[in-house]
Amino acid sequence: MLDSRLLKIAGLVPVGAKVADIGTDHALLPIYLIESKIATKVIASDVKMGPLSAARKNIDKSMFGDKIDLRLSNGLDEICGDEVDTVIISGMGGELIADIISRAIWLRDSKYRLILQPMSSAMELRKFLSENNFKINHEHAVLSVGRIYSVIEAGYTGKECRNDPLFCYIGGLSDNVTKDALVYIKRVRRILDKRSHDILDVENKQKEYNELISVVPQLDRIILGND
Repeated sequence: MLDSRLLKIAGLVPVGAKVADIGTDHALLPIYLIESKIATKVIASDVKMGPLSAARKNIDKSMFGDKIDLRLSNGLDEICGDEVDTVIISGMGGELIADIISRAIWLRDSKYRLILQPMSSAMELRKFLSENNFKINHEHAVLSVGRIYSVIEAGYTGKECRNDPLFCYIGGLSDNVTKDALVYIKRVRRILDKRSHDILDVENKQKEYNELISVVPQLDRIILGND
């Protein structure tokens, strides 16, 4: 059984995809993708042998070993671009996700779909994507086991992408204000409001403060319009 977070990720994988699942842990997502006939092949990778051993046990039980390739890899370092068309990087911090993408030069091609789920530092990940010509095509919020997550669908365009402060804080959720997205946006609003009060008297952070107080009213308008 997948939780809501992994089910949301799985739902964004196109039928017939060749997938790389980075940080696969117990390989629950790859098994589901194959079992549900969504993916035709999955490379399930992790940076440590421990998770791969646990993944191997689950894959052996599933009988899908011929379609799931376990691989010891630091991010995408041991994966080639001609092996996959969809890359899932989930369950880790946004800055680490950005680092993994930055090292895989072959991802700078519009034929690849990125499905990214940062556990933290989502703002930093959005900034990285925008500054490196990756467009966030869609963003989804999902509440899972009492915690709210953002799931990002992105792809390389080679062109400058949106990078304003509001977009960096909530990404494409302003265009997709579901019930879960509203929870996410309210959480961001609380964090930014607290941060603006915390740095009010810090002279060398005046620029950050001005940015925060400009974003909070925009969040309020989204919340009032959808609450």
